Amino acid sequence: MAPPSLLSVPLVPNARLRVDLDAQDEDVLGVTKSFLRGFNGSTLKPLVQSLGTDRSPSGPVPNASTTAALSMLSDADLATLLENIHHLRIVAFETPRNFGSQSARTAGSQAVMSYYSQAYLTREGGRRVLRADFDEVQMLGVGFPNRGFAFVIQGPGFGAVMRADGYPNMESVGPVAMAMALYLGARDVSVLR
Repeated sequence: MAPPSLLSVPLVPNARLRVDLDAQDEDVLGVTKSFLRGFNGSTLKPLVQSLGTDRSPSGPVPNASTTAALSMLSDADLATLLENIHHLRIVAFETPRNFGSQSARTAGSQAVMSYYSQAYLTREGGRRVLRADFDEVQMLGVGFPNRGFAFVIQGPGFGAVMRADGYPNMESVGPVAMAMALYLGARDVSVLR
């Protein structure tokens, strides 16, 4: 039997566990880090271009979102993204869906956030670094005194918790996050209206 994880991720009551990944440098996380060493902006260029092209009579033409995303990705060093993380835990779960009113669905999401706030802020002494409320979708970010973090997201019928013993290298996070935002935001500008 495997020893219990050192990164606590309690499952919210009445939830159904869907994924529980507990990775360390000695196993899956180490393999992932090795895999990422082969990726950078130039190696991802053909993939991103194939996903973000507009069709024309003369063939595929990169659109503005692809060009902007590639520019941001060229600054990303994905191998350094996880260099300060040696233990990562990701738990995904289903929660009972509430098909009632908007206020009932919002209350369900807030109950899950309250559960994780109690677990991480009160019992483990964490510090809230992010709290986002988009009615049905809630997010919570917690930093821990031992330098780890937890990120919780809860939406209608689902939730996920990511917990790590360190922080991602922010020099890599910025370009990746901006590339994703540029690419996804420009793909469907209706979300910006």
